Amino acid sequence: LTLQSVPTGLQLTAGTTTALAPFTKTVIVNSQTGLDAPSPQGSFPNVWDFSSWSDGGAQSHTIVASTVPATYTATYVNHADLSVGGSAAPEPVGAGATLTYTLTVANAGPSQANAITLTDTLPAGALFVSAAGAGWSCSGTGPVVCTLPSLGIASAAPVSIVVTAPASPGPITDTATVSATTADAVLA
Repeated sequence: LTLQSVPTGLQLTAGTTTALAPFTKTVIVNSQTGLDAPSPQGSFPNVWDFSSWSDGGAQSHTIVASTVPATYTATYVNHADLSVGGSAAPEPVGAGATLTYTLTVANAGPSQANAITLTDTLPAGALFVSAAGAGWSCSGTGPVVCTLPSLGIASAAPVSIVVTAPASPGPITDTATVSATTADAVLA
């Protein structure tokens, strides 16, 4: 019986044997063996949570040993918890006046977020002036897309997006979203 983990090197249990994967355990044909994938594992910047077993079993389940060698792989994922908040100044803003949106991205963990993308869809009729934030690389005029290589469990430096408010008076709405290549269990 061979146990593997993705990523490799995580702790798994087969019967009474607990070891870092990959490892092999000798079992008797047709015997029952409990498999367990402890979760979470690791520490910042990579905390791993159990996702699935290759045989579709639960995090802890029992298998019957086959007559042929078998491999069971536990897959783990790491994730961050990203959020974005924002403010506008001045508020209210006059038609055609300068308006600054200040957007702040935060990561509540438990893992580092990688390749963060902040996308801001400007209000209809607003004219893009500039976008900047320490450590961020911004491009586009609507939507505005800003990227950051990584973010630990913290708040990133704010991004300031300056626009000229629409010429027509009335309510306006700015929409910002954040994503990363690291999975986010709670989408913002």
